[in-house]
Amino acid sequence: ALEAPAQEVACGGEHTLVLLQSGVLVGFGSNRSGQLGPSVAVSTSTTSCSAAKVICSGPGAAPFKEPIRAIAAGYMHSAAVDSGGRLYLWGDNGKGQCGASPHLRRAAPTELQLPSPVRQVAL
Repeated sequence: ALEAPAQEVACGGEHTLVLLQSGVLVGFGSNRSGQLGPSVAVSTSTTSCSAAKVICSGPGAAPFKEPIRAIAAGYMHSAAVDSGGRLYLWGDNGKGQCGASPHLRRAAPTELQLPSPVRQVAL
């Protein structure tokens, strides 16, 4: 079982992100393109919460500077916005979808420097 109730769920092409009310961010499914963050063994069982990979261990925990406010999941990449309006992207970047030069995979949540705070995110 998850340690706290879900606050938000985002489903991608081969992965799912769950932001818990405790501020913990977990992911399930494929991490083939780093969409769950740094490589960690993830169970192949998709029917058990034991397959969860912790991406952020709590409010303001690294790599995020403040508690996560919103999440989104793309086909093979992920995004989160913290309460300070910072946008973090990670996973497949083959077409530049994570805001970096194409073909540079983002294996960990990385802040995208923007001129103004972000309120929402959708992929």
